[in-house]
Amino acid sequence: MEPQVGMNAVGRAADVATAQSAPAPSDVASPSRNEANRGRGGGQRGGRRGGLGGEATAQRGTPRRRPTRPGPHPDSPHQELDHHEPTESVATPSRRGRGRGRGGRGGGKQQPSFNAVPPPDQLLHGAAISDAPLDTSQPSTPSRPTSKQRRSRVQEVKGGQQQRGGGVRSAPVTPQKPTISATSTDSSTMGPESMITPVKKAKNGGRGKKGSSQSLPTTPAGQNGTPGANIRTPGSSNRGATSSSKKNRSRARFDEYWPNDKIKAGLEAGTVFMAPLRVNAHRRREAYASIPGFAQDAMIDGIKDQNRAFEGDVVYLELIQKKSDGGQKAASSNGIAAGIPHADLSESDNDESDGEVDADDLAIELEQKLKVDGGNADGVAAVSSDGSSSSNQPAPKRQKARVVGIAEALHRTRQFIGTLRSNNPERDTAEFVPIDKRAPIFFVPLRDHAAEMQADPKSFEDKLFVVEFLRWTADSYWPRGRIVRALGRSGNLEAESLALLAEYSIDDKPHTDAMTRDLPTKMEITPYDIKARLDLRTSARIFSIDPPTTRDVDDALSIAPLGNGLWEVGVHIADVSHYVRPSSALDREAEKRSTSTYLVDRCIPMLPPILSEILCSINARQDRFAFSVIWKLTDEGIIKDTKITKTIIRSCAKLAYGDAQTVIDSVNQDGSPSKVGIDQIATKNPEADPAAIAQDILYLHRIAQRLRAARFASGAIKLNRVKLHFELDNTVTPPLPTSFQHYEQKTANELVEEYMLLANQSVAAFILDTFPKHSLLRRHPAPQERKLKEFLALMDSLKIPIDATSGSSMLASIAKQPAEHKALLEDLMTRTMQPAVYFCTGDVAKPEDMHHYALNVPVYTHFTSPIRRYPDVIVHRLIAAALDFHRTKDKAASSGTPSKPRLIISGENLTNICKNSNNRKLQARKAQERSQTVYLCIWLQTHPFTDEDTRVLEIGERYVKLYSHKIGKSVRVPVSALEDKGVKTKWSADTKTLDLSWKSTDGVEKSRSLTWFQQLSVKFSASTQVPMDLEATIQLDGLSVHLGELESE
Repeated sequence: MEPQVGMNAVGRAADVATAQSAPAPSDVASPSRNEANRGRGGGQRGGRRGGLGGEATAQRGTPRRRPTRPGPHPDSPHQELDHHEPTESVATPSRRGRGRGRGGRGGGKQQPSFNAVPPPDQLLHGAAISDAPLDTSQPSTPSRPTSKQRRSRVQEVKGGQQQRGGGVRSAPVTPQKPTISATSTDSSTMGPESMITPVKKAKNGGRGKKGSSQSLPTTPAGQNGTPGANIRTPGSSNRGATSSSKKNRSRARFDEYWPNDKIKAGLEAGTVFMAPLRVNAHRRREAYASIPGFAQDAMIDGIKDQNRAFEGDVVYLELIQKKSDGGQKAASSNGIAAGIPHADLSESDNDESDGEVDADDLAIELEQKLKVDGGNADGVAAVSSDGSSSSNQPAPKRQKARVVGIAEALHRTRQFIGTLRSNNPERDTAEFVPIDKRAPIFFVPLRDHAAEMQADPKSFEDKLFVVEFLRWTADSYWPRGRIVRALGRSGNLEAESLALLAEYSIDDKPHTDAMTRDLPTKMEITPYDIKARLDLRTSARIFSIDPPTTRDVDDALSIAPLGNGLWEVGVHIADVSHYVRPSSALDREAEKRSTSTYLVDRCIPMLPPILSEILCSINARQDRFAFSVIWKLTDEGIIKDTKITKTIIRSCAKLAYGDAQTVIDSVNQDGSPSKVGIDQIATKNPEADPAAIAQDILYLHRIAQRLRAARFASGAIKLNRVKLHFELDNTVTPPLPTSFQHYEQKTANELVEEYMLLANQSVAAFILDTFPKHSLLRRHPAPQERKLKEFLALMDSLKIPIDATSGSSMLASIAKQPAEHKALLEDLMTRTMQPAVYFCTGDVAKPEDMHHYALNVPVYTHFTSPIRRYPDVIVHRLIAAALDFHRTKDKAASSGTPSKPRLIISGENLTNICKNSNNRKLQARKAQERSQTVYLCIWLQTHPFTDEDTRVLEIGERYVKLYSHKIGKSVRVPVSALEDKGVKTKWSADTKTLDLSWKSTDGVEKSRSLTWFQQLSVKFSASTQVPMDLEATIQLDGLSVHLGELESE
């Protein structure tokens, strides 16, 4: 049983931000469960002596080489587009990374005693490398080797040859920091991702037990083509670990989770913290978590310290403090309480190493020699706590932590998408490589696919599978999984659509009969409904304005003049809670789904069509139950009175945004609606006079513009991001894209948006007043301080003045920049934002923590879309309970009986609903963005195009990020990819420029300098490899550099 301590936390989504500059991570090659662990020659001798080199050889069996991992596609920090509400800017987590390591066989002869370094092809993918940057800004200590000495060591390692059995083997190298002996059993002193963890000493003269699943991962051959051999760490002896206790402890690859009582005691003492884990998509061995009291997020450095936790899991963390002798220990809670500076709790990068070669330095040296795209050396964009890069400053030192338990194992309910790999098709198991690079490799039984794998293993290279998690024990390097189903080939539209649904856990199954059998087939109005509700069917001219294809209409508007400069304006929202009863089967399903998901070709509804399209949808000429917010407003939009009540309404017209826009654009000079506008309304066959409806639209538009101006004047912000709209050929299944264009929001959209915003604010204040500790609201925290500082430092280095007093002042500063730079600067500003989240008011200590940063309002909620958002349904129930309380309050007061509102939901349940809704909203948005990317790639397969106005969005020593406004996407170009095509590069940290030089096709030397926001010509196309993503070709003078598949956002 996983620990379940301290679960009454504020529901909030895990931080989501795209990893921009971190290198592609790698999982170390894993052993086959059925491999025989054969020890020969030096391996046999090493097994007797107990040294790491010999032990590893004795345990290691037949080599398993890891196939190259398919490339990434991180999801972008696109804003969620609600056609009735403002965008809440948030950076979305990266979806995929790039590259996997390979495995091979090792030998066992003893080697010179110095820190082991990973084999070159492991380094190529960052498999077992410490992620600490080589901090050249710090002075070297006398005991630390010089660069020349380190290079010498590298050459010694790369060139070292040794005899094993009858073959010559080069020395593989595995880093350990701090240095440990071969007999160490203290897991806390091991390197975070040590794949030379002390193992159980092999019996039978060093030969591993046949068929043992406890073999170490195989290591690859050296670059010279000879197999690898093991190098022992400093201090290892020939006798090694011989005691039975050491042998038993050394079998564990990970620490066991702490018991519940120990975790609970740690939480109470302030030595253990609970937080969501965020894994760097470019470097899986790096993970982060937000811990209260620290300016920066804590780093969980290495697969070992992540301790079998997955991206998104809520984990229990123990802080790590580095000892002066190079070991690690838990940080004292007293240090935190006393306000010890962050740097004092961080690990130092300048500890003395007793004159030995530092494994991390060797790793970085080899990375640089092999031109690996990764790591954070001076001048490389720093990696934020979420893995994103925001500037070219060196990465700051961080407090480190380790996972000691999992509070919420979200991976247990996840499905993973990826491909199968097997270098020995005769076996009945294979390696499953997830597309999401934040997830580890799985071992899965082939079962029904074994015969096909044996017959044609290459056919699996681009075939997508769905796998679910089974288990991950402490003595296993990687988790075990089960194949759920095969989806089809990557690049196939149907397979890609099924893949994104599974990856983001979108349930597209139809609602069952048990959920819908109690629903009426048509609306029925009883005498009780007439008595309990305000009947507006004849007294108000109500109409809806929505996108033209909308079938789930959940909001409508009305306006009427009251005289003396006052207006009665109403927002009317479908009463879904009338049909969805608490704790019913339908209610439980709606709570689980939490939101409708809008893909390019379809909508996956939260509620069944009988509700979303018939009973609740505010269709024209149909009576409907509703909740209405009715204001008395002045001409300037100032609220004089607010009334919130249950109603019965009847819409006289179902209009599209285009209809309202025609009325607005064609207005007569005297402000009256033109014949063009009136005729456009008449085409909708309204139940009311088209001229009266057109006049109402103009009245609403005039007040909405004043509301909007006042809102932005008070500090509200809105960051506009490109959203694509695809035209589809619906004669084929699935429908194929025929063209696309930018989705444009016009003044008709703004008209509806302003009244929806005002209604949400009014309802938030109403329910909070009645249920101060049990209301469901929505807040948007201020930008993360660290990210904001990095953004401002970057702007300062680029000589771009930014007033950071508020969000609106930053946008005003950006508005003064050249037009071609505005979208880029807004994109960079967006990356500083935190996500907006639902929360239970009882979980918030201070009223100011309820503030919505983007809207700059004290309280806000979601009330206006109950057909497609479950939190709105809860808010409707809270309104109903508050109305009941206010109806009886005066009567109870007159009788002298105290009255309290009836609680309809506990704080704990409300918190859990918020947490689930935050997660489901995030997954739905990522599915929507992935759907757009898939359709864009399908279109680009036959319509590649060149964007002459592609811009450099970010740049560093190891990567360049290019942004195309036409497709609203950016691609991350590793500098190593340019170098592989013959382009020489040189980075200047002072000027933040990347100098390129190359030979044109006619042999002429050419050069160019790239810097921020520079213009380039780039041809965009699409790849059908796993995963399907964009390809780019940079057009340089006299040379076209095709870069193949790249990571897009």
